[in-house]
Amino acid sequence: MKKLILLFMLISFCEVNSQWLNQNSGVLNTLQGVHFIDKNTGIVCGAGGRILITTNSGVNWSSYTYTSSVLNSVFMINSTTGYMAGTSGKIVRYSNGIIGEITSGTTDDLNAVFFPSNNTGYIVGDFNTILKSTNGGLAWSEVSFDNSGEKFNEGVELVGTDNPAGSDDYYGLYFINNNTGWVCGLDRRIRKTTNGGTSWTTQSAGSGNQIFYDIEFKDANTGIVVGAEGLIYRTTNGGTNWTQQNSFVTTDLYCISSFQSGLIAYTFYVGGAAGKILKTNNGGSVWGSQTTSSSVFSINGIYCISDDSVFAVAGAGRIYNTINGGGVMTNITNNTAELNDFKLYQNYPNPFNPETKISFYLIRKERVSLKVYDSRGSLISEPVNGFLQAGLYEYKFLSKDLSSGIYYYKLEAGSFTETKKMILVK
Repeated sequence: MKKLILLFMLISFCEVNSQWLNQNSGVLNTLQGVHFIDKNTGIVCGAGGRILITTNSGVNWSSYTYTSSVLNSVFMINSTTGYMAGTSGKIVRYSNGIIGEITSGTTDDLNAVFFPSNNTGYIVGDFNTILKSTNGGLAWSEVSFDNSGEKFNEGVELVGTDNPAGSDDYYGLYFINNNTGWVCGLDRRIRKTTNGGTSWTTQSAGSGNQIFYDIEFKDANTGIVVGAEGLIYRTTNGGTNWTQQNSFVTTDLYCISSFQSGLIAYTFYVGGAAGKILKTNNGGSVWGSQTTSSSVFSINGIYCISDDSVFAVAGAGRIYNTINGGGVMTNITNNTAELNDFKLYQNYPNPFNPETKISFYLIRKERVSLKVYDSRGSLISEPVNGFLQAGLYEYKFLSKDLSSGIYYYKLEAGSFTETKKMILVK
């Protein structure tokens, strides 16, 4: 008989240990930005020109100070080089232990940096500032902006603007390739380019004067923007239409990061004021909250290495890390239907190989059974059999030496029963 190895791992619930651990950064500066190039190597930046480097997944951090400016954002283009953008027009380059300043051509505050490729990079900041580099960050030029007509470069008029001065502060940006990207900022402003910044069009995401602080896309169609007063908007058509999501919080949300865990599924993490971290593991239709050890310091930057391994940075030199997806989510909100009953979600990715995740939601404490069957109805495994508290749970199912085919998983919680199909393709 063929050897069968099955592994179920509880991802989302643990009452014993904290799910977000506070790493020892060795500094007390407010930390603003974080970026990793792989699971080991990352850079953190913040107030007082503080730069922190790790090459062992945050076990140790080397500290540097280059400028008195606040470094707001960081992006690594390879394992040895990263760029930081900060106040007073500061662009700082770190490469192999050498720190230097790159001329920006502006004294306006710079708020975010992003490289869609090793050679092409963009930086956004206050007063309509959008900078672009095409030589790996060694030189930057400003994307020109005409205040009088609310036009960028080649005369493409921007519609839907209510800023008579024609001056916008941009706080976030994301590019899916060298040419197509979005910026966001004051007054719920979102702008998109499809030609590398030559021209831009304005997109509408409701009305109001709240700030959009960060934006991220998983592909050309699906993206999420977050901002003041708990605002989360989602698009599935490249920004032509944006739909507000129920975040269940009213505190400001400052940062977002995502990771694609399969061909379809996407996990987004959002950080904000009062140590708030929100998470969705199905692309944004269901959100839940997680807690760090602080309700005082804001989460200013966040970065996903995988859907389970995430770093977040905050005030007083705090660096938080989770390796199990941040633990149980509470205050669950569903943007397609209210969660007023037990629910079993479709596994993701599906089809899968070699692993997938199975999630379910409990509205109250209940005795729970989760079973997996093959296509003949034979029981393969029962990873859950006992009482669980209310909350959203996520289990990782790793199969080895299983044949390709159709499998079924069944959830029983009190009188609730539901079965779903999953497909293993090798």
